[in-house]
This record gives sequence, C-alpha cells and structure tokens, in this order.
Amino acid sequence: MVSGIWEMKTGKRQKVSVNTQHSAATLNSTLYMQAVNLDGKFEPVESKNHEAMLAITQLWPTKDGRYLLAHSGLPNLKEGVLGVLGCYPTPV
Repeated sequence: MVSGIWEMKTGKRQKVSVNTQHSAATLNSTLYMQAVNLDGKFEPVESKNHEAMLAITQLWPTKDGRYLLAHSGLPNLKEGVLGVLGCYPTPV
C-alpha cells in the first residue's frame, strides 16, 4: 500500500519491506512505557487515559476476515478512528 501511494505521488516505484517481529513488538510497546518519578526513578506509566487507550488500541476483527488496529494514542488519531467507524471509544 505504501509503495502504491508513493508511485501515485512520484511516478516511481520503490521496494518496501516490513520486519514482522519488529512490527509485532510495536503492538505491545505501551506495556513498556515508563516515566521518571519525583525520586528520579523510572516507573510504569499508569493513568486513566492510558488504560482507556489500551482498551481500544488492539486488533479488531472485521466482517471480511481482516483486522483493524484502532490506534488511539493521540487525540487526533482517536477522534479520526472513531469518526470513520462511527462508534464510541469502548471495547464492547
């Protein structure tokens, strides 16, 4: 898909590859998020917003047997996905 968009914009083809292990690891990256606390030590990021984002940022099956990754880590991404899908930000 990315290569096709590039070709439409530039008229040139390119080779694109994706390391499946790296891409799979990104699906769990938020589980490893840490921030420095007041003592200068790293601790896991925990907040209501983060928990809500984790609840909907996952692979969801589609009617045609494919999957959608509804990324909602940034407000504009969340609103865009919800707008396209016409749904609420809940996992159920």
